[in-house]
Amino acid sequence: MEKVINVRSLDAKKDYLKKYGLTRFIEFYFQHYHGYPCSFDNPQTLSEKIQWLKLHGKLERFARYVDKFEVREFIKHSVGSEHVIPLLGLYSGFGGINFDSLPEKFVLKATHGSGWNEVVLNKRELDLAALQQKCDNWLTTNFYDVSGEPNYRPLKGRIIIETYIGEEGRDLKDYKFFCFHGEPLFIQVDSERFGGHKRDLFTTDWEPLAVQMLYPPSEEPLEKPLLLNEMTAIAKTLSKDFPLVRVDLYQTSNRIYFGELTFTPGSGFIAYDPKEYDFYYGGQLDLSRY
Repeated sequence: MEKVINVRSLDAKKDYLKKYGLTRFIEFYFQHYHGYPCSFDNPQTLSEKIQWLKLHGKLERFARYVDKFEVREFIKHSVGSEHVIPLLGLYSGFGGINFDSLPEKFVLKATHGSGWNEVVLNKRELDLAALQQKCDNWLTTNFYDVSGEPNYRPLKGRIIIETYIGEEGRDLKDYKFFCFHGEPLFIQVDSERFGGHKRDLFTTDWEPLAVQMLYPPSEEPLEKPLLLNEMTAIAKTLSKDFPLVRVDLYQTSNRIYFGELTFTPGSGFIAYDPKEYDFYYGGQLDLSRY
């Protein structure tokens, strides 16, 4: 198989997908990240089944749920507007943003991708030229072209700016509920995103799972979130119509906020260590539901 010079480069991924097509793209990157070939005919692990979904799951129908702006209406109608992060602006281009009118802290995101965001904690220190270049790159790129996830393919690129919901002196943890056929089965918790990213996995009863996914676990046990039951209920409500979806939520001192819905978590390229967990959760997903 042809070599990609820098497998982490978005340009390399884009070139590979354009040249060889989605199946070859998946074969190459799956082998790189997991260390074994992907089975398309008889997928067993969750990671393999996510690759099957990219090819056969008709994921374009979920596009409006992964659009960072469009999904807000779904959240309001499903669980209430109090769980939607307050909106500061929606823009078709960087030039339309009036930074003077923005607060000192805010979060800027591309509506049509994953991981395309900028957390601004001090507006006065913001490098506007660098941020514009980043936003221009986002807006001229279809996220499907660098990820191979068809659910992003129909989306139009825009910039959304939301209120920063972090609290002074407290780490804002990201609680990611992996839901199978409307049931949350495990929680991935990402913490310390700005210095030494940590990732811990728990059952929905907050029992630690002895598995690592990309980032190391926290050195000290994570405290059970006060609103865990409420978050689990929200995840269950939001996931009830989907065979597989990851529901991302935040908890501040007294409120739960929605983050995003993800139908192909990690694009299926993040390895589980030990791999038995990948097989176990793969067994929970019934592909016939697609």
